[in-house]
Amino acid sequence: MKIKLKTFWMLFLFPMIYSQTYSQSIYFNFIDGTSTSYNVSDVKRIDFSGDTMNLRLNSGQVNSWSVNTIGKYLYSELPVSSGASVEGGNLSTLTLFPNPACDFVKLNYYLDKAEAVSVFIIDLQGKIIKEEVLTSQKGINQSSVNIKNLASGIYQFRLKSSHQTITKQLLKQ
Repeated sequence: MKIKLKTFWMLFLFPMIYSQTYSQSIYFNFIDGTSTSYNVSDVKRIDFSGDTMNLRLNSGQVNSWSVNTIGKYLYSELPVSSGASVEGGNLSTLTLFPNPACDFVKLNYYLDKAEAVSVFIIDLQGKIIKEEVLTSQKGINQSSVNIKNLASGIYQFRLKSSHQTITKQLLKQ
């Protein structure tokens, strides 16, 4: 029996390419340089007692920190292809803002080890328009990329670490 290519695409390939699950995580960077993260599904609740934050897990474990020791925190809802795992890579989130952007785009990303990462801005024809290397620390990182000289349009913004690549769409106004 001969299956038409369009039917094959709709029945088999399309659901595999476009099915996504979401990995929701909370990341904490502390002022002493340490960091930690938790899957949202493992967190029962977060509450405060004075200047102490209590992170209560479903397992019954309670982690408490003085709010003065938390340098940065980040919540992430990262789309991941079905069957893929965020835990296996060292780069686990990327947030771009503002998006659309005019002169600069800010990025937040999380690494499980310190390393240099590469930023690529790619046009719709697949040509790399801009490339930049950022020195990054373990944990939450924040940076800014100058896009003043880009023409208005849609670009792919790619962040690449030694083990993983995340690509997001960027609209330049």
